[in-house]
Amino acid sequence: MIGAVLMLGAGLGVAAAETGGTAAPAVQCPLVADRLPPVPPAAREEVTRNLALLNLQTGEANQRLESSRGQGGPNFVTNAILGPLADKRRATIERIALAIGRDGERPTGLESLAQCRVTPGGAAGPLEPTTPVPTAPEPTPEPTGPAPTGTPDVPPIPEASPTPRVSAS
Repeated sequence: MIGAVLMLGAGLGVAAAETGGTAAPAVQCPLVADRLPPVPPAAREEVTRNLALLNLQTGEANQRLESSRGQGGPNFVTNAILGPLADKRRATIERIALAIGRDGERPTGLESLAQCRVTPGGAAGPLEPTTPVPTAPEPTPEPTGPAPTGTPDVPPIPEASPTPRVSAS
């Protein structure tokens, strides 16, 4: 099914390029950030950087698509643009999964998000968020050292000032 979608997308891209249509075709990729579990704080920077890299890769593929309008045959877009893009995305998505898995539960099933498609008429898909990704709560550190014994340090109770005695005369 994915192959058929890719071929249809590639065919539409080549057809639009050959007919000289006004709107250029665009590469559209599934969002990865929407499928991620909470990101451990230690992995946040690396995950955010790799999500930005996914945007860059899609942008480069769109530039290549635009600059190659009218070139190649029916498989050109698939072989020269979408195939290499899928390989780059697969590696980047794997780095995201590894970063999360170091300090949290490694996400699974992200491999299918590497495949992109060409949409006619310049309908590019949404970009990955460039703001920090949602993070998992910080783990509560376990107490270190020996367990407390005895009573805790309590400040002494101040002594009451003597009250004057009233003599009954």
